[in-house]
Amino acid sequence: RRAVAMMVGGTVGKAGRGFVCTRCFPQSQVLSTSLFWSSSTLFRISASRRLFVSVPRDDPPGSNKSVAHSGAVPIVAIVGRPNVGKSTIFNALVAKRKALVYDTPGTTRDRAYGRCEWELYGECVVVDTGGMMGDKGEPMMKGIHDQADVALNEADVILFTISAREGLGDPEWALLRHLRRRRAKNIILVVNKVDSEAHATAAENLKLERLGIDRVVYTSAIHKEGLHELMQEIVEVFPLPPVAPKTRASRTNGAAQGEEGFDEGDGVAPDNLEAESGEGPVVGLDDHPRIRVAIVGTPNVGKSSLLNRIVGRERSLVSDIPGTTHDPVDEVYEWANKEHDPDYTDLPASASLVFVDTAGIRRTSRHRRDLEHLTAMWSERAIEEADVTLLMVDARDALSEQDKRLVTLILDTQRSFALIVNKCDLVPDAKRNRARWEEEKTAAMQREYAFIKHTDVLFVSCLSGLRLPQVAQLAVRTHSQRSLRLPTRDLNEVVKRATAVHKPPSQGMAPVPSRARAALRLR
Repeated sequence: RRAVAMMVGGTVGKAGRGFVCTRCFPQSQVLSTSLFWSSSTLFRISASRRLFVSVPRDDPPGSNKSVAHSGAVPIVAIVGRPNVGKSTIFNALVAKRKALVYDTPGTTRDRAYGRCEWELYGECVVVDTGGMMGDKGEPMMKGIHDQADVALNEADVILFTISAREGLGDPEWALLRHLRRRRAKNIILVVNKVDSEAHATAAENLKLERLGIDRVVYTSAIHKEGLHELMQEIVEVFPLPPVAPKTRASRTNGAAQGEEGFDEGDGVAPDNLEAESGEGPVVGLDDHPRIRVAIVGTPNVGKSSLLNRIVGRERSLVSDIPGTTHDPVDEVYEWANKEHDPDYTDLPASASLVFVDTAGIRRTSRHRRDLEHLTAMWSERAIEEADVTLLMVDARDALSEQDKRLVTLILDTQRSFALIVNKCDLVPDAKRNRARWEEEKTAAMQREYAFIKHTDVLFVSCLSGLRLPQVAQLAVRTHSQRSLRLPTRDLNEVVKRATAVHKPPSQGMAPVPSRARAALRLR
């Protein structure tokens, strides 16, 4: 066994009289030994107690596994062909409308993460992926496959999802071969869309034993049926840790109760599994603030590219085709105040930023109910849930009427925002004299829209990396201004000057107090 372990390149663990290859058995269960040894850790356990031990393993070549994922919370990835109900299963498990569900195949493109908490079974992180087809010739399909492969690298359990209506086809066999080539383990076959007796009969006649997967679960995610059986299979394949007391909700059976009574907040990617999004229950133990930053704008202005450059990897799918992003994509970024801004001494030493990449918003008819309209609604929801909004525009174009509508939307939701001018490297005048061009561009925008005078403007280039490190600092500084506390004396002075210019009405309204009673905290 030692020779086999060394041949495949894994380290060797000693358990009693036997040996364990940590590459072949990345998660080892020790049942009856009194001593377990690994390359870095020594455990002494009882001979009569079942202990779950997580030992280190090397990632396969080309993996893009999150460096912050320590294995404390298992990850369950949902994969399958397009339009088999993966996003519906994802929403049912996390008990939130986190993933966009639509009848059009290929709705999901990026990875979506959500925390699944069932007191009866435990907690885990569920990953929704885009539909995987056999042909990866198209650039968009290749990007979707790459996103799904990242989820497979991270996953401890894989839910191979098929549809009871469509059965087994070429995409299923191609995906199965793909999983076998990757030596994927802990695979559970999920037969979804068993919504009626006819579908149940069709599912029984699929001859699923040909796939060679022992564990099979029949579900109807839209009716939330079969979820308990699915969780039981997950626990049997990979034991889940109990739900932490601080994150434990008032429910006892998880998503089986439906979506009512649960927060509609978004989950986070596994870069910081110990924290939730701003609107949900806080499970992080960090003292520094958590700031939710939404990146919004019209289609194809570089929102996804900005997120990828900030976090340092391909977190969001990028394409030249407008409308590539559908679901909002979250990613946690830990910011450290290395260069203290002398103008804002109240900035924290560090902060957790949750950047949210959103779908491009362009003007559509209110009566339309197509996919583009739904993605715009989800982007507007991301603005409402954000603390700071970064409005991105194209440096080659003037501010459009749609940009002005987005500003109005942001102000109506009472969210602070800053302006990000992207693609500066594509402007010829900026290449010749950047400082002069930026000054003229800012002056032109201020003449056209008065709100620019009171907004921070940052000129960047996602392609060349120009000023990208300043984006996080800009978000923190904007959030600090949003949380500004005005002293009573300054507030009285502002009220005095305002009433001197615009006299308050003397009839029909209560008189304006001459002095403020307390300090005002801006939000």
